[in-house]
Amino acid sequence: MSIQEDRFVETHVAQVCKRGQSVCGDHLIVQRSPEATIVVVGDGIGSGIYANIAAITCANRLAALLSGGTLIQDACAMVADSMHRAKTEDVPYCAFTAARILKNGQYTVLSYDAPAPVLIRDGAARVAEQRFFTLGYELVAEASGVLQEGESLALFSDGVSQAGIGITHALGWGSDGVAAFLTRKLSQQMTPARLPDVVLAETERLSDGVHHDDATFVILGCRPARVVHLMTGPPSTRQFDRPFVEGFLAASGVRIVCGSSTTDMVARVSGRPVRTLNIMASSMAHPPEYEIEGIDLVTEGAATLNQAYNILDEDPDLYDEASAVTRLCRMLLEADIVHFLVGEAHNPGHDTITFKQLGVQTRKTIVPMLAEKLRDMGKLVTETHV
Repeated sequence: MSIQEDRFVETHVAQVCKRGQSVCGDHLIVQRSPEATIVVVGDGIGSGIYANIAAITCANRLAALLSGGTLIQDACAMVADSMHRAKTEDVPYCAFTAARILKNGQYTVLSYDAPAPVLIRDGAARVAEQRFFTLGYELVAEASGVLQEGESLALFSDGVSQAGIGITHALGWGSDGVAAFLTRKLSQQMTPARLPDVVLAETERLSDGVHHDDATFVILGCRPARVVHLMTGPPSTRQFDRPFVEGFLAASGVRIVCGSSTTDMVARVSGRPVRTLNIMASSMAHPPEYEIEGIDLVTEGAATLNQAYNILDEDPDLYDEASAVTRLCRMLLEADIVHFLVGEAHNPGHDTITFKQLGVQTRKTIVPMLAEKLRDMGKLVTETHV
């Protein structure tokens, strides 16, 4: 079981409401899977609650279709058909941009009544080349290509592209103006993470210090993924031990083992000895830590994972550097992709009264909880159960 990693799409986002509105008429969705990153920007007509509902409805429908495996052209055709009806019926109208970026960097961006995306490459930005075609009764623009490491795409709503309309620009800033502005900022060594906030500040300046429309700006940057492989628990059947361990050791990235029985299995299969690091100082708050050549962290199982779950969203500055738990948390926080390799062998220790008294969740329960918390942080998380 060898795991091959690809590129990671990092997102940086800024969003503001139209002046006088408490909710945004734009809605952004980012979804990750092992195959692709999906990004949808919905821009509801008007502003306020009605626009917000239109944007959420449209973006959620698009994201559901795309994550369900529908081709991006087919998904956009279905939603564009609804928007065609909205022009004559009482149906919420929404402009949208939908992007799918595969793990090899290949991207497709479809825009319906929305600004053209901007491609950032070699330290400069330019409007992505689009082709226009009809989906049903509606005109849609498509941009496609391959993002290499260090390159980015910028997607935005017309609250950005129409900034300054009738004030500093007759027809608004436009995608060309956005691209030129990004190029200037990149020449000043500005990082991609800062660009969204700086762009929205410029849209406000262009419009005499007022946001006349909801505005969303997102940078999608392509870079090597920071990957963590976390193994916990031996497989349900011992015959799977060797392929389970060999696949884990062959994977690139940070490798973590959680569990004493898992540690014993890795040592037995690999032939690498285990060295105990801090058994005398061990406690529930400071679980034992071990050392195996080629593995970045080796510690206890369920107790460590439970504690990591409890403090993962706390301020890392408060972490105790001496703890295996906090070391695990830092590794998870620094990761883009986390692969949980979960053995299904029953651990009788999880049935003890001590575990229940302390409220320690079993491996079967805590791993999905931890995985969900990491997904909420924007990380790609997979679980393999053996």
